Order: sequence, then structure tokens, then C-alpha cells
Amino acid sequence: PRLRPTLAAPVVSTSHKAPAASKPDIFAQRLGLMGMGMLAGFHMARRPDGRVIVRGRNYEKNIRGKKGPAERKQAKITAKHLRMIVLAVKEGGPDPATNTMLNRYIKAALKDNLPKDTIDRRIKAFTASKESFEEVEVQGYGPGGAAVVIEAMTDNMNRTRSAIKDAFKEVNGEVKNVGDHIFKLTGILEFEGVPEEKVFEVSMEAEADVEDIITREDGVVEVTTLPSDFHATVTAFEEAGLEPSKSEVQRRVEVEAQLSHEQ
Repeated sequence: PRLRPTLAAPVVSTSHKAPAASKPDIFAQRLGLMGMGMLAGFHMARRPDGRVIVRGRNYEKNIRGKKGPAERKQAKITAKHLRMIVLAVKEGGPDPATNTMLNRYIKAALKDNLPKDTIDRRIKAFTASKESFEEVEVQGYGPGGAAVVIEAMTDNMNRTRSAIKDAFKEVNGEVKNVGDHIFKLTGILEFEGVPEEKVFEVSMEAEADVEDIITREDGVVEVTTLPSDFHATVTAFEEAGLEPSKSEVQRRVEVEAQLSHEQ
């Protein structure tokens, strides 16, 4: 059996509402409904002229059949967690007792209310079927000159690349190297209901390798790390008795800008 497609739905800031679908929406839908048998996520940013734009999150293929913001949100969350769980199983095996990365992703999925049997079925299906897939990254420029990085897992490399290129062409975009300077891979740990001073104290005691600790406007304390230090840092906090409410490696942009409806 082929992997069920998932794709990132861009979080796009628009200057106004309009009845017709915008090019960013069309681009996202085109990628999400290709039926390529792949798991993917994409990130968008403006051309490297200081105008950088959006990040993406994973997106269920059948999301168009769901109604209401709650269902859409849960579909994205489910797809995202299952993708990370599959990656962890691929890297370290299906046993969370010996695969710390898998154990961490399962805990994160359970926190987001994914049913345990859904997680178990996905792990069992992946292991039993011995699904074979490759990881692929495609870069280019999409609607409004937004830089796009698509990360995918697919069982058919040629078909996937061809389908992604068609999606770019449909919005007058192009597949092209955008450079690593636009997006920065960053390890993110979030702590809710914990003072920043406490997080800092624990990080020092645990000798965790952190880049920065800040308190966001929503009150969440955010710890950033280098990608290479991410798992060790999460483990250090957990062993010190302070477990993050959320942890993941993200592609982050330095500046976000609006992408108009017409673009």
C-alpha cells in the first residue's frame, strides 16, 4: 500500500478578503490533492530581498471533505504527528522503549489528543507492509515570488518531482534553488505555565545546550536550540523533571510579510 498523502497548508497573511481563491490557496490545494502517495511539508518565503513570508504545516489529503475549523485543525495535527512517527520508526524501529525519538513523538501526539489506537495502527501498518520511500526536497518560487521549500517522503521519486513541478507551473512559479539563508532550521521547545526564570534555572542545572530563552506574547516560554542539539536538549529537560508541552525542529523565517490575494 502507498503512503497516504499529507501536505502543508500555508499560513498566509492577506490584506483583504475576496470570494475567489487566491493563488497561494490554489498552490496549496494543487499540491495537497495531487494524490502522489507522499508525506510532505512546505515552507514559503519571499525572494531574498528582505521580504520573507510564511511557514507551512502538514495537511490531510481529504481535508476538503471536512467541515469547520476544528476538524481542519485536527486533520493537520493528526497528519503532522503521524508523519513524524513514521520518520522515527524508519530511523530507529517501532519499539518506543528503545527508540527515544519515537517515544517522544508518541507522547507529543497523545498530548494533542490523537487516539492511541490510531498511532498503533499507523506504526503497525508501516512496519508490516515494509513501505519503502525516499525523502526528497524541492525548492522554488511560488505565488507572489514567495520562496518555497517542499520536503517530502514518497514511494515514487520521479512522479513526485514531476507533480510538484506541475504545481509550480500552474501558478507561474518555477523550481529553483532558493538558498539555505532564507529558512533556518531551529529546535523549538515550548513550556506553558512555567516562569522563564524556572526554565532558565533548569537549563543551567541540566547543562542543556540552548541558543535562547524568551517569553512570547501568549505567555509561553520558548527555548531554541541548534538542530543537532535538539534531542539531547529535550532529554536534558525531561530528566530534570521539566517536560516541554511541545517540541519540534522547524524551518523558521526571520521576517514575515503579507502576501496579497492577487499574488
